[in-house]
Amino acid sequence: MLAHERCLSSRNSGTARPESVPDATSAKDAVTASSATGDIAREFQCLLQDGIRVCAIERDRWKSKLRHIFVLLIVTVLIVSIACAALMTSVAFVFFGTAQVLADALGGKVWLGYLLTGTFGILGAATFLLLAVSWWNRNAFRQTQLRYEGTVVCKANADSEREFLDAGASLARAQFRNRTTSVKDAVVKSALAHPIATAAIAGGAGVFLARTFVPQHETEIPQKDPAAAQSQQHLPIAPLIEILTKLLGV
Repeated sequence: MLAHERCLSSRNSGTARPESVPDATSAKDAVTASSATGDIAREFQCLLQDGIRVCAIERDRWKSKLRHIFVLLIVTVLIVSIACAALMTSVAFVFFGTAQVLADALGGKVWLGYLLTGTFGILGAATFLLLAVSWWNRNAFRQTQLRYEGTVVCKANADSEREFLDAGASLARAQFRNRTTSVKDAVVKSALAHPIATAAIAGGAGVFLARTFVPQHETEIPQKDPAAAQSQQHLPIAPLIEILTKLLGV
């Protein structure tokens, strides 16, 4: 009789334990989920604050940059204006003095002194500008010829940089078309001569491109219920189930 009561008590205690374990596990999971949710909410709040702070400091930084650029532009314009005014005033004084000297040399004819001074000044400025532009064009043409020296472009015969570039562009396009045709013919000839190697290379290139540009989707491993896992551990075939699970990857 005493042994029968002990068996009943042991069975009752054995059946009561799995009921208490899931309750504790579910409560623990609820606390963990609540804590995780709170952490995620705090992280999002901090992220939002950091984003607002970054936007604000970037706005102030660009405002400061624009203000400094505006001030620098105003100062530069003032300095250039003052320099131009001083240069023009100096040139005017030089021309005025030259006109006075010529007027005294011509018997006091002031208008003739001014006319000759202005005429020679305009002619001198125009001559200087023509010489400067001509030197600039010749130098640029020479630099362009040196840049394409040793290529098919250097075969272009021209007297100016524009004509040289136009003729060189035509020669370069023709060479590119011929090179494309030769490469295509070589690839076709190699593919016909070695079809197996060509198929293997094409397949390898396709696999490489697929792995490079196609996103790989990772398979998510489903999480097991802690209560079910703990109840399976009490079964006599728990080691066998664990081995099968590892073998099947479930």
